[in-house]
Amino acid sequence: MRRSGRCPRPHGLELVRGKLIELDRILADLTELRRGLRVLLEFSRASRRGPAAVCHHIERLTHVKGRR
Repeated sequence: MRRSGRCPRPHGLELVRGKLIELDRILADLTELRRGLRVLLEFSRASRRGPAAVCHHIERLTHVKGRR
């Protein structure tokens, strides 16, 4: 962008701003995914204490949605 020694043109700056916005969104999505996976692991460890009729994870979803 600076080969000519001049400041980048407005179009180039807008492309960079757009990329930053996209990266911020991706990072937020990945952070939320990581949080969900950590919760899943913690629940998995805690739920091993008793027998599960189907699957610990499925039963957890049932409890969370209030179906029981």
